[in-house]
Amino acid sequence: MPTTSGFTVKRTRAWKPLLVAAMVPVAACAAGATAGSQQAAGAGGSGYTVHWCVTTKGSLQSSTGVDWADRVEFDGAPIRKDAVIFYMSQLGRFPFGGPHELVDGKASWLKPGENWMERHLKQVEIDVQARIPDPNWSGLAVIDYEGWNLSWDLTPNIASSGPSDARDRDYQDDWRDYLMAKDPAFSGMSGTERQAYMKQTYEATARDFFTQTIRKCKQLRPSAKWSFFAYPPKLYISQLTPKGVIGYGDLSHRASAINDEMAWLYQEMDFVCPSIYAIGRTVPDGQKPNVRERENSIQTDRQYVLSNIREAVRLANGKPVYAITTPKYKGTQGWEPKDRFLEDINLRHQLELPREAGAAGVIIWDGIESVEYFQKLNEYVKEKLAAEVKRMTGVSAPANGAAASNGGSAKAPEAAPAPSQAPAAQTKEEKKQERIERIKTHRAEKKRQQQNDD
Repeated sequence: MPTTSGFTVKRTRAWKPLLVAAMVPVAACAAGATAGSQQAAGAGGSGYTVHWCVTTKGSLQSSTGVDWADRVEFDGAPIRKDAVIFYMSQLGRFPFGGPHELVDGKASWLKPGENWMERHLKQVEIDVQARIPDPNWSGLAVIDYEGWNLSWDLTPNIASSGPSDARDRDYQDDWRDYLMAKDPAFSGMSGTERQAYMKQTYEATARDFFTQTIRKCKQLRPSAKWSFFAYPPKLYISQLTPKGVIGYGDLSHRASAINDEMAWLYQEMDFVCPSIYAIGRTVPDGQKPNVRERENSIQTDRQYVLSNIREAVRLANGKPVYAITTPKYKGTQGWEPKDRFLEDINLRHQLELPREAGAAGVIIWDGIESVEYFQKLNEYVKEKLAAEVKRMTGVSAPANGAAASNGGSAKAPEAAPAPSQAPAAQTKEEKKQERIERIKTHRAEKKRQQQNDD
């Protein structure tokens, strides 16, 4: 996932700030990976499930020939490998500049008579087939589209002098400029009428883009479960709730009312996928948290996680909720120490509290960028995370230390090498299979590049 870790709607021109420290870190599991057959480690069964969505950075995998994420040891913990997330650049033609790009017709790569959505959906088909080659794959697929929001009220607007297709964050200004240029009636409206019209037309265009995208994905892989990442938005402290309220509070505030305006989105999704990354370190009972060091109390952290999941459960209206978490702290940029893993209280909250609030499970994300970090993560998973999952699910490690299969039908992940050792030598068959997979990936990327250059 990209490492943005705090989101604030700033005051620009006539726009009023609406959100503080709310929507944050982006998801990124399975970036650059291909979803194969559904895998699991440990006994699963029906009920609360834990899903592994950690990936190896492409350059690291290319240089070492190893998918390090697949070598992390679970020590028999029931953690499944059946989730994939598509980044904005990995699924179709995402309008990074804002929804106005979908309709202004200015994109240089558009062919005569072609529109953005037509090219987008063609690319979606290519991308889904490349990442999920098995047409019967039945895992969790999350679409990570963000930057601008589906809600006009939650969409950031930071003044910029860049062109309309610039990857800046003046999304509302760009939409207003589009209407000024394309809609003659807009200039004759009053200020109040313009605000209402901008909201209405912006949200209708954004809705059409999201709706057509997920429906196309469902058509291509109907056995998979599809969702959009970070809806509902993550809230910790917000101007959309009364002062002193943590998260969504009792779900009766303006933040929840805005989410209700997007009820259509939750009807389209197969499951709801909110983010609950730990904002900061939670101190033990009896210890006063240092807010300057991004610390909070057990009560505050519980309110944060539980209210975000309860809001997701409310909006899901009976559909499952899978919360995305990560084994590291994801606070405001500048605060977050590199590779700082969750302490015991936060780890337990991230894994257990979603179940208490009604979620069906959690998805664990992280990204491995070096062998050194793999070693740290592997040690943390074995000593902390896997042990907590086993304790939470009541599963004991198999006598031989290997990961048990999920109903005997899933392939257990390879054992990881000891942190101080190099990966085990590959057999001729493994090398052959790796070459085949690399050729497939190269061809898919080349085809995608050709599509982008058209």
